[in-house]
Order: sequence, then structure tokens, then C-alpha cells
Amino acid sequence: MMLLILSEKEARNNNVLILDEFWYHGEAACWPEPQDWMLPWISIDLLNMGDDHSYFVLQVPPQNYMRVVSAHNSSGGTVSQYCYKLGLEAGGKDTVLGYTAMEGFQILFNRSGGWIGFSSSDCGANTHLYGPYYVENSLMNDCQLSKPETEVAVSIKAAQWALLAISIIAGTVLLYLLVPCLKNLYLRPRSTSRRSISKNALFDHELS
Repeated sequence: MMLLILSEKEARNNNVLILDEFWYHGEAACWPEPQDWMLPWISIDLLNMGDDHSYFVLQVPPQNYMRVVSAHNSSGGTVSQYCYKLGLEAGGKDTVLGYTAMEGFQILFNRSGGWIGFSSSDCGANTHLYGPYYVENSLMNDCQLSKPETEVAVSIKAAQWALLAISIIAGTVLLYLLVPCLKNLYLRPRSTSRRSISKNALFDHELS
């Protein structure tokens, strides 16, 4: 939200007439020629994977977040109007990085490791990459960041719960099948002992 206010203030200082609805994605702003925006750059601080004592910085120019959404042609075939929309908006607790933050960089997506890598590129927008910078305190604690669980960790937890449920079900079925056998084993010695007692009593009776 602070960036939106800063961009709006900067635009007014440079005598760029933009309606209020533009800053809140209500409508596009159009001009007869492409605009060279004199607006602030966006600086995005990202935590290094596996080291919460270091971070690096992405710097994104206004050309990245002032997006051309359409270019209307006149009857003669030449472009008569360039329309722009704001390529960022205020979010909630979480931050989503889209093409605004990625255009102009080389991006590596490591799905199994659960991280994204950035490096400088000679193609696309004029972006900058700085760092890494190191700090003494843990950024996870100081910035109250929550460490997201990777997809692999979530899958392992789901598999563990599934195995636990299967084990409980299998154990219940096995116990249900073993109950009759256990009853037979428990009753068989008692019946055998009763028979032996009866035979001994009969033998004593005949002797007497």
C-alpha cells in the first residue's frame, strides 16, 4: 500500500494525470504515445535459501509494473493510443511474486527443493540484483517470517498419516480374526485337565 501511495504522489509531481481508479485496478490509463515513467523503483528483499542470516535484493523499474495492456490502432494503421494498467496491488499477510518481479531476470524453479533462484539477465527489462547481504541476527525471528513447508515435506506427512491409518485398520482386522483362536487356545487346556481329572477319579473308584 505504501508503494501505491508513493507511485501516485510521484505521478502527480511529474504532472502525469491519472485517475484514482487506475491505482486500484478500476480502469486503464491511455496516452497517444508510449510513456517513459519517472516513478520509483521497487526493491524486494528475499531471504537466502538455507541461511536466515543473509538476503539479496531485487530492484524492478516502473516499466515492469506499469503494464501496456492494449495499443489501439487508428484508421490509418498507426498506433493512436497506449493503455496501461498497474501491475501490482496491495496484498494480505502473504506476498505473491508474479511476472512484475520476475521479468528481466533469469529464473530457476527448483520444485523438489522448494526454492526459486534469481540471476541477472541481458534480456528484458533493466532490472538489478544486489547481494547477498549478511546480518548478525536471524531474519526469520526479527522479521517474524514463517518458514513454508515444501511440497515434498507435505507429501511425506500425508504418506505418514496414510500409513498410520492403514496400520490401525490392519491391526484392528487382525485382532478381530485372532480373538476366536485365542479363545480356543485358552479353553483347550482347561477341558484337557478336566478330562484327566475325571479319568483319575474313575480309576480310584474302581480300585475302591
